[in-house]
Amino acid sequence: MLSQGEADRQIAVPKFVMLKPFRGTSSLANGIDFRPGIDLVYQASSVDLKDSFYLDLTRPRLKPQKLKIQIRASSMDVLVRLDINGAPHKNPDGTRLGGTHLHLYREGAGDDWASVLDPGKFSDPNDAHTAFLDFCGYCRMEVTSLMGRVQV
Repeated sequence: MLSQGEADRQIAVPKFVMLKPFRGTSSLANGIDFRPGIDLVYQASSVDLKDSFYLDLTRPRLKPQKLKIQIRASSMDVLVRLDINGAPHKNPDGTRLGGTHLHLYREGAGDDWASVLDPGKFSDPNDAHTAFLDFCGYCRMEVTSLMGRVQV
């Protein structure tokens, strides 16, 4: 289990994610795959190569308006998760949220807590491409290939 300070540091550290999925298959050779039916895991790293991460993307085929994007630490703790059009969420204090919300790691509770999206940071959560770009900005993450930075 991560300390809150370590989790906050890992969220804030600049990161990059490689385009080739670590788990799952994508027919896209040079882009992040948002098509319905994907369940992909990409490897990510801090730009100084000291920290490793996993980026998970899930978009069900039967409910394509639903999207889950999350970044996990190498310890497998979820640092940040964006749920779009998923199930409503109930926080440990009983607060209820709709199906679109943001989970942030909390020491002792993991990703059990969620909050409503800040529209200043997540401009259009119903557009998968925009939601991903906003998530990357929130987590300080760039998408790269072996050839360098890629437009998503």
